[in-house]
Amino acid sequence: MVDADKLEHAAIVRDKGSSMPEITAKTCLKPTTLYRHLPPRSPTTDLRTKNVV
Repeated sequence: MVDADKLEHAAIVRDKGSSMPEITAKTCLKPTTLYRHLPPRSPTTDLRTKNVV
């Protein structure tokens, strides 16, 4: 079972622009768990610069 608090933290970290390897290091969640539970990022927005690509 996945800890809901860890998933919430992972979503926050991702929204701040972190990559999946960075998120896995910060949350101790496996990449497959993150891909399964987090919705995909929008491909039209670069979250690190907040610019539309």
